[in-house]
Amino acid sequence: MKRRGAGLDGIEPADFALPEIADELDALRHLLLHGRGQLLIRGWPVDRLPLDDIAMMYWGLGTRFGRGVTQSARGDRLGYVTHLGESLAFSHGYRSQRELALHTDSDDIVGLLSIHRGKSGGLSRLASSLAVFYEMARHHPDLPPPLLEGLFCQVGAGEPDSPARVTTLKVPVFSLVDGDFACCFLRSHMELALVTMGRDVTPLERRALDTFEAIANRPDMCLSFMLEPGTASFINNHTTLHARTAFEDDEEPEKKRLLLRLWLRAEPGRKLHEGIARYYGPDGGYDAVAAA
Repeated sequence: MKRRGAGLDGIEPADFALPEIADELDALRHLLLHGRGQLLIRGWPVDRLPLDDIAMMYWGLGTRFGRGVTQSARGDRLGYVTHLGESLAFSHGYRSQRELALHTDSDDIVGLLSIHRGKSGGLSRLASSLAVFYEMARHHPDLPPPLLEGLFCQVGAGEPDSPARVTTLKVPVFSLVDGDFACCFLRSHMELALVTMGRDVTPLERRALDTFEAIANRPDMCLSFMLEPGTASFINNHTTLHARTAFEDDEEPEKKRLLLRLWLRAEPGRKLHEGIARYYGPDGGYDAVAAA
C-alpha cells in the first residue's frame, strides 16, 4: 500500500484480504455485530514500527469490519486520542484529560488502539446497554418508556464556531427495530439540546436518565481495565457503552497518552430508529441533521 502511494481512504477490504486469518476475522466481525459486541486484539507491534505504519495496518484491519466514517467537523477518519491542551469549552472529550462518562459514539463499531498509556489513570470502562435495559425493565418498569421515546440531542457540541443546533427528531436512548436493539446515549448532548431549546428535562426523564447511569456504573455491570499499548479494543456501539477515567500525562512528549480511534459503519448494519439514523447521518453523525 505504501509503494502504491495509497492514502487511508484508498484502502479497500480486498487490499487486506489476509487469507491466513480471513475466517477468524469473519468470525470476529460476526461476534461484534451479532454476539457479545466486545473484542480485544493484542499483539500490535507499536514499539517496533513507525506510527504511520501502525495507523495503516489498523485502518486496513478495520476495513474487514466496516467502512471508516468521519469523527468530527475536522473531517478526521482516523482519530488521534490524546490531550492537546485545548480549551474545555472547545474540545472533544477525547482530546482532553478529563473523565468521560459512559456513553455511545456515532456509528456501528468503535475501535481504539493503544499506542502509549501516559503516566497514570486512563482506565477503559465498558457496560452492556442491553443489560442496563433489562435491569431497568425488571426493577423500574415505569422508566424505560421515556427513554424509548427519546430526547433531542445537540449537534456539533465541542466544535469551535459550531452553531447551536439540535436534532429535528427525538433520539431514543433505547430502541428496537425489526428485532434489532440499539442504545444511543450521550447525556451531555441531551442536556445541551435542552438549553438550546429553552426547556428543562421532565422529572420522569431525569429519574430515568439518573437510573440508567446508576445501573450502568454498578460494579457488577461495568468492566474496568487498562487498554495496554499494543492492544486494540473494538465494541458494538449499539449494545456497549464505553467510558474512560481521567488521566495524568507523561512529561516526555513521546510517552504522552495516545490511542488511535476508528468509527466504522457495518455494511450491512443493523436497522436503526429514524431518530438515531438521522443523528448519526450518512458519514459519522455530522452531516444529516438540520437546525431546529
